[in-house]
Amino acid sequence: MVGDVDRTRIHIACAVAGVLLLMHVHCTAAERPALTVFAATGATDAVAALCEQYEERAGVRVDCAFGASSTLARQIEAGAGADVFISANPQWMDYLEQRDLLAPGTRRAWAANRLVLIVPASASLSTKLEPGVDLGGAIEGRIAMGDPAHVPAGMYARQALEHFGCYEVLKPRIVRCSTVREALGLVEAGQVGAGIVYRSDAWVSKRVRMVGTFPEPSHERIAFQTAILRPGRREAVDLVRFLTSPEAAGILASYGFDAGGVLSAGQPQAKRGNGKSRWLPTAEEWATVLTSMKVAAGCVAVLAIPGVLLAYLLARKEFWGKAVVETLVHAPLVIPPVVTGYLLLVLLGNNGFVGRWLHRAFGIELAFTLNGAVIAAAVMALPLMVRSVRVAMELVDRRLEEAARTLGAGPIRTFLAVTVPLALPGIVSGLVLAFARSLGEFGATAVFVGSLEGHARTVPLAIYSHLQTASGEASVVRLAVFSILLSLAAVAVSEISARKAKGSARANHAT
Repeated sequence: MVGDVDRTRIHIACAVAGVLLLMHVHCTAAERPALTVFAATGATDAVAALCEQYEERAGVRVDCAFGASSTLARQIEAGAGADVFISANPQWMDYLEQRDLLAPGTRRAWAANRLVLIVPASASLSTKLEPGVDLGGAIEGRIAMGDPAHVPAGMYARQALEHFGCYEVLKPRIVRCSTVREALGLVEAGQVGAGIVYRSDAWVSKRVRMVGTFPEPSHERIAFQTAILRPGRREAVDLVRFLTSPEAAGILASYGFDAGGVLSAGQPQAKRGNGKSRWLPTAEEWATVLTSMKVAAGCVAVLAIPGVLLAYLLARKEFWGKAVVETLVHAPLVIPPVVTGYLLLVLLGNNGFVGRWLHRAFGIELAFTLNGAVIAAAVMALPLMVRSVRVAMELVDRRLEEAARTLGAGPIRTFLAVTVPLALPGIVSGLVLAFARSLGEFGATAVFVGSLEGHARTVPLAIYSHLQTASGEASVVRLAVFSILLSLAAVAVSEISARKAKGSARANHAT
């Protein structure tokens, strides 16, 4: 009894000590107010190093979030709790300033960068970036760069290519990336032949080689700017003072930046809309819709025969490893789509295990093509189709199949003449679901295919791109309305087909 009391006291003492420890940690954290910095992806390494040094000096925790300037600006507008914003594009500083989200008088130049052409370290490309050079002929394969619609690095890259007179020639081969670091990663992995990135990005990578630096007259000056966001905390003022100090300038230089980049007052800004509301889709939007329709139709064509046969196999046959097959078929439902896209890139990319062989032996290229978009959509839609068709086939009365066989029909003829017709509503439902799923596919397509203007830029990718622009709301609304209406229509057709399948099954059982 005494031992039990002692043990109880020990437990109570441990619990009290734990609570006191948690309170101490909480109080300590409260004494160290954290700052949040939103910075453009192109400044990732430099900002991380600067903030780490500031933490050691000031004893203030600094949390950093990196992304496209457009994405970060949208998040700030939506109420993200950031204290300092570092943008690679003055347009997005203008955007926040017009909405009175910047602390007055805190916007200033921070650093300048340069635009460079990079290739994989093992590539042999050698060219000079000077007037008259034929970049279209010198660069082989695809070129990765930021999306010119909203990524600053992509905007500068487009200007540079237009200056050399080769943008329209290279346009079908350009892979639009959501961030400049994504473009760098594609070049590092050897998935594309070349890339256009900031010098600071190529500076920190050992797997790429800088072929040359684009001359400054070929594009607008690349000026990163920094500003304190409202309400303007005192700690944020001190952090920005450090970020713009001579000591920080030395660190910036070690990462390939030119400290103190100045934005000239006369620098042209991105064109803005004329304010007129347009309800009819533009030619570019119709092209995007047509591309999505092609991808969805291609997905249905690819899945029609294999999907039906696979559903029949799972519905009618018992075999060793069936559980494994079912797991693999349904895996895309639970695996994050971006992971699926990455696996497709590793497997079927130009430098992938199978993709390398296909490309070298047959000249077949899947990654960053319309065919690749069809494959990505088919992989993501396969589980929905198989599940629908399998249920329809399980509802088919097996006595009818057995009757056909007793009349001399073989397995194939029984399948085609009895099983398929009776399960046809369910098959149609599965194909329609696959079509609808393809229209909404984003994650796997974004990783495996990217956004190729006029080739594989589907509606979801276009909507995401327009969301990153300051004047893209009208396009987003038009494309979103179309996508919703078409998807709802597809789901309605699928439901009608499913009901017909159930009605046919009941009629078969009744007879």
